[in-house]
Amino acid sequence: MRKYTKIACLIIFSILLLGLATYSYAAKIAIVTNVDNPDYKNCRETFEREIKREGPANGIDIDFVYLDTKGDKAAFISGVNNLAAEVDLFFVAGTPNALAIKEAGVTKPVLFNAIAGPVGAKLVNSLEAPGTNFTGVHCAVPEDRQLRALLLAVPNVRRIGLLYNPSDPAPAGQAKKWKDAIMGKEGLEIREFFIPETVNSAEALAEVTRALVGQVDVIVST
Repeated sequence: MRKYTKIACLIIFSILLLGLATYSYAAKIAIVTNVDNPDYKNCRETFEREIKREGPANGIDIDFVYLDTKGDKAAFISGVNNLAAEVDLFFVAGTPNALAIKEAGVTKPVLFNAIAGPVGAKLVNSLEAPGTNFTGVHCAVPEDRQLRALLLAVPNVRRIGLLYNPSDPAPAGQAKKWKDAIMGKEGLEIREFFIPETVNSAEALAEVTRALVGQVDVIVST
């Protein structure tokens, strides 16, 4: 994951350079977070590290501002709108954060990462032509390939648990694709578990996951 994230952030950095190369002042990037987990954190840190390293080397001075509302969506939307006038672009990791910044209605460019289905989440019109102020790197791997890899790694698996937030269109869409991939596979059983809306931190999600131990052979979180 870390290797993938670094590659993804380097691609985003290349896009950023193209967009800001004509600026004669320090560009300002807002790294914003409402819902967090270790993967999102790793993505943000890698992105920031690469930008700090490569920006000056390419003649671009960059300042960062940060917003972390720790699950308070109303505070996130308010904070994002307050930042919109002073930053050149926003960086978000993860579908929940991207959807929240979309809801805020900002028109500045938004770079995303760690999003499996930007089209399904209605962040972009298509992968070929985004058509919105959102662009970035998605991390989608076809679910049938993921299932094959899972069965190779854990050949005795029988009960597969799908853990997701049904009210979030991106994870719900991924869960449906997982169900489609599993359906018809002899000997495999699907069990669905929903993430409560109150879960907004890695610790809370870990607690939900621990409660499922023993009910299934493997848990897939979308």
